[in-house]
Amino acid sequence: MNTMDNKKVTENKRLRASHNKTVDTDTVLGSGKVTAILGKGGFATVYEIWNPKLEIKRAVKLWHPDISDKSLERFETEIKITAKLQHPNIVEIHNVGEWNGIPYIEMEIIDGYCLKEILSETGAFPTEVASAICILICRALTYAHRQNYVLYGVQRKGIVHCDIKPANIMITRQGVVKLTDFGLATPTDETLHTEEDKVNGSIHYSSPEQLQSVQVDERTDIYSLGVVMYELFSGKKAFSGKNLSELVHKRLNDTYVPFHEICHDINPAVKKIVRKCMAFDRDDRYSSAQELLVDIEKSYYKTTKESPEYVISHFFSNPKRKKTKKHGLLQTSLIALATISIAILLLVVFYPNGFNFSIIKDKLTGKDSGNDVLSSPDAQNWYQSESKLTNSNTLSNNNNNDSGKSISSKKRPLSTLKNDKRKSVRESTSKNLKQSSTFSSGNNYSNALSTDTILHIISSAVQKKDYTKAAELFRIHSIDDGEYYSLYANYLCNKGRWQDALSYVEKGFKTPSRRLSTEQRRILYMSGKARCLTAAFDQSGTKEQGEKAMEAWFDLKYILKGMPSTPQFEYADSEIRRINKVLQNDLSN
Repeated sequence: MNTMDNKKVTENKRLRASHNKTVDTDTVLGSGKVTAILGKGGFATVYEIWNPKLEIKRAVKLWHPDISDKSLERFETEIKITAKLQHPNIVEIHNVGEWNGIPYIEMEIIDGYCLKEILSETGAFPTEVASAICILICRALTYAHRQNYVLYGVQRKGIVHCDIKPANIMITRQGVVKLTDFGLATPTDETLHTEEDKVNGSIHYSSPEQLQSVQVDERTDIYSLGVVMYELFSGKKAFSGKNLSELVHKRLNDTYVPFHEICHDINPAVKKIVRKCMAFDRDDRYSSAQELLVDIEKSYYKTTKESPEYVISHFFSNPKRKKTKKHGLLQTSLIALATISIAILLLVVFYPNGFNFSIIKDKLTGKDSGNDVLSSPDAQNWYQSESKLTNSNTLSNNNNNDSGKSISSKKRPLSTLKNDKRKSVRESTSKNLKQSSTFSSGNNYSNALSTDTILHIISSAVQKKDYTKAAELFRIHSIDDGEYYSLYANYLCNKGRWQDALSYVEKGFKTPSRRLSTEQRRILYMSGKARCLTAAFDQSGTKEQGEKAMEAWFDLKYILKGMPSTPQFEYADSEIRRINKVLQNDLSN
């Protein structure tokens, strides 16, 4: 039987399956039974399945039975390429197979959000959140672009995604970004399964070389990521049109509103990054995803020391997040002027005798209660809601005492009202802070701060080396969390108890964490181990301990090799040099 006959048999088998078989609830597909449809596309349908043996849900992408052989080849390539990729920021593949002659991929099901849907709901993201998302996408691309692998029996180097867009970016509830859909992926040295006069990828996000149907490389993904970044920071698509003809015209002529004109308040470094990514001539773009990652991380870590995953999860966990719109400079100025004018008018009307702004400052900083734990965003939101409740209850009680008569400020001096209000704030804050000090086995706090906020406060204290405060926090709170154990290990190590710290370092890696991914816990484990061994060397000064410490720092540098600009990488490098210098001096003496 020749090749043509084989193709006909395969095609007939798929067509018979389409006529005689349907996928509905309880259909066995992959390792489980179908429970729902997650999405449909032009070439495939994604189903949710339930695996009863593992008691978990997974996603199965099943190709449509009536697709062309060219599309089938594309899907088979996607299967082969995606199966070779194992990275925290790339969707994980569990299995591949066929259902009635139709190929499928079984992959992890992502409990979270599609970036495309979130953009339509939220609009522009806060700068830190947008930067954090870009960092994680860039890490995935850096990994994919560096892969060496065999495809169809030929040694290949590098995988270009070729379809970077918000619809192919998922975000878990833990703040982990997942790059999906490698259906157009191709080696950097060859373009597979292309068709003449057909754009491969979304026209809104495709690179100029894709629109011109010429050879692609890793700079193709960098351009598309730049277009996504434009949308993340501004809340607007870089390229849009009333119809397809207008959109195509804009794309071919590279016509769009410059990023700096719609994002006046964005960090100049971010403006430069977006502009460089979206350069029409790819020679003017970043030469690699690694080069781009260094610049994004440099800009990001100037504004926060929190991990990208934490910043993202914190943003999505806030139920009060609302759609953000970017305004022009004139519109923004008018809004600000109107707001100030209204505020002044309200102060004049309601506080003719003056207003003590220190009360607000004390509320938000926690100084009014003698404690600064209210300085975190979560704590401020909690405090404001508690204050509203307290004020509401106070007003209700006063109304009851006066038999429904309204209370006039003329009956009581303003100074008395202020003092009563301050007293009420202090009593309410003190009461709730006491309640927050009690940790229950179910990780719940009664009317107080969340576990995430407590971890944030402890982390801040340890990072600032405020070990007196850290000791008190560790005494009050006991949390079964990987990050908590890692922070406690850091505290013990700085107290000279490096042997005890080592056991908590290991425990921190083995214990799941609310805010940290497995990869982040691994970095904390390597860093904590290196710090403990370095503390042992500093105490003993022996060559053996010094070599162990240097080896641990080298291990950390290795897993951070893709992030050379991070403080952990730089610190590891400095410790290696310091320990080596001490050992060399000892040998010379």
